[in-house]
Amino acid sequence: MQTYVVEYSDALIFDAITREVSRGGQVLILYNCVEHIGTFKQQLESKLPDGIKVIYAHGQMSPTELENRMSKFYDKQYDVLVATTIIENGIDLPDANTLIVVDSAHFGLSQLYQLRGRVGRRGVLAHAYFTVPRTDSMNSTAQKRLTALMENTEIGSGFKISIADLSIRGAGTLLGAEQHGHIERVGYEMYIELLNRTVEELRTGKTSNEQEIDFKVDASTYIRNDYVSARDKLRIYKRISAITSIADRDALVAELTEVYGDVDAPLRNLMGVALIKNLARGLDVKSIIVNKRGVGVNFHTDSVFANPELLGVISEHPKEVLLTSTIPPSLVFKSEGLTPEEKIDILVHFFSEVVSK
Repeated sequence: MQTYVVEYSDALIFDAITREVSRGGQVLILYNCVEHIGTFKQQLESKLPDGIKVIYAHGQMSPTELENRMSKFYDKQYDVLVATTIIENGIDLPDANTLIVVDSAHFGLSQLYQLRGRVGRRGVLAHAYFTVPRTDSMNSTAQKRLTALMENTEIGSGFKISIADLSIRGAGTLLGAEQHGHIERVGYEMYIELLNRTVEELRTGKTSNEQEIDFKVDASTYIRNDYVSARDKLRIYKRISAITSIADRDALVAELTEVYGDVDAPLRNLMGVALIKNLARGLDVKSIIVNKRGVGVNFHTDSVFANPELLGVISEHPKEVLLTSTIPPSLVFKSEGLTPEEKIDILVHFFSEVVSK
C-alpha cells in the first residue's frame, strides 16, 4: 500500500485514474457532498479519456438504485466510483486498487484508516491519495491526523492508529496518561470492555459474577488465511465474538457467504463456539468439552438445581441430555455417531432454549 498526502489538483486525479485503469483496476473517489456529487462526477468524466466510465452513489438514493449502481461497479461496468462515506463499510471491491479522498482534512484519523482499507484487497500494489487544500490552510489537528496515517502503513496498524487518534483528540483521564499503563497491559479493546462492565455495575448496583468458560473442542475453529485479508479477519473475529443468538449467527453466515464465499466448517465451528460461550454466560458453567468420547458441560457449583429454565429444558429432552447427581453436577449429551459440527450444534440449540425460556 502506497499512501500519499498531496495537495488537490485535477491533474493529480486524472493521472491516478488513468494509471489505475490502464492496469485493469478500478478507482474509488470519496467526495462527501451529496448536493454537488453529480456535478463533480460530470466534470470529472468530461475531462477523462474516452472509454473511462464514471458512476456515482450516495446514501440518499433509494436502496434499489444504490444496490444497482454498486452492483454495476462491482461487475466492472464502470471504472470509477465517486461516492460518499458509504464506501467506508460494505461490499468488498477486489478490483479497486486506487483510492482518492477529496478534502481528507475533514475526516477523523480512524475513519481515514478504515477508508484506506477499502483498496488493495487482491494482492496488487494499492495507492491511496489523501488530498488536502493548501498545506498552510490546514489546522494543526488535521496535519497530525494525516502525519499519523502516513507513518502507519503496515498491516496491523489499527491499534497504533487508535492510540494516535486518542492522543490527538484527547480522552480525559479515563483513557489519558494516568491510565496508560492499564491499556498497555490488557490492550485497548479489552480495556474498553472492562470499563463498560464497571460502568454498568455502577449504574445498576449489580456486580457481574460471570466467569470465563473453559471450552475444549476436538474440531478446527479458525478463519483460513485465503478467505479474507488480515485486516478483515480482525473485524470478522470481533463480529463473531458478539454473536448472541442463532439468528445472529445465520445472518453473519449469509453476509460472509455473499461477500467472501461459502463459510467452511472451521469458520462455522468458530461461530458455534463463540455463540455457546455467550449463551452459557451467567449459568455458572465451568467448562464445556466436545471430543470423540462425547459432549459434556461442567458447572462450578450446584446452582443448576436452582435454575428453573435450565432444569425445564433438561426435562424436555430426557433422552438427549442427562444431569448427573454429582456435586458439582454435569450435563452429558447423547452424541454417538455425530460429527464435531453436529455436536457443537447440539450445544447451540440447548443453550438457546435455556436463554429463550
